[in-house]
Amino acid sequence: MRLKDKVVLVTASTRGIGLACVKACAKEGAIVYMAARNLERAQEIADALSGVKCVYNDATRPETFTTMVEDVVRDAGRIDVLVNNFGTSNPGKDLDFANTDPQMFLDTINLNLRSVFLASQAAAKHMATQGGGSIINISSVGGIVPDISQISYGQWIYPSSDPSGLKNIFPLLFVPTDILLPVSADCFPGLQLKPEKHRALRCGLSGHGK
Repeated sequence: MRLKDKVVLVTASTRGIGLACVKACAKEGAIVYMAARNLERAQEIADALSGVKCVYNDATRPETFTTMVEDVVRDAGRIDVLVNNFGTSNPGKDLDFANTDPQMFLDTINLNLRSVFLASQAAAKHMATQGGGSIINISSVGGIVPDISQISYGQWIYPSSDPSGLKNIFPLLFVPTDILLPVSADCFPGLQLKPEKHRALRCGLSGHGK
């Protein structure tokens, strides 16, 4: 069991990719926390699995991205892996560039980006003090080819494949903390650093030569 007793938190976890992550991690021996708005539904799923628990998260309530992490740490004593799986848009309103309401565009980007930022920020604080961890950002094929028929959803994903996007900034910010930030397979090439480059960045960002 490759994840024996590792503490894993998965957002948007009651179906699709999120649920698949929950099941895979549990199968590998992890203690998995399902972050979900519908706790009744999540608990039904958790009861059918081994080593799976639930915490509350509502993406429309930004404070719950922090409280879900705190709930996990309070219960398990640590957090080893965060899987940022949440991402959404309204296909009925998220249209092409010419027809999407500007406020709807901004609201969708804000909702999706803050889910990653707030959860990662909260988890990273604990990971840094405990000696490391992993933050995994699930993205989309839209990271390579943006979906111009859903401009809000496509644009919040697409910048992440650019060197200025959050996905490539995060590894640099977290170099001194031993927090790993892989992204879902085949979506992005990722930021690959040779060991000597990694040590140089660590030294430069942390202010010492450890």
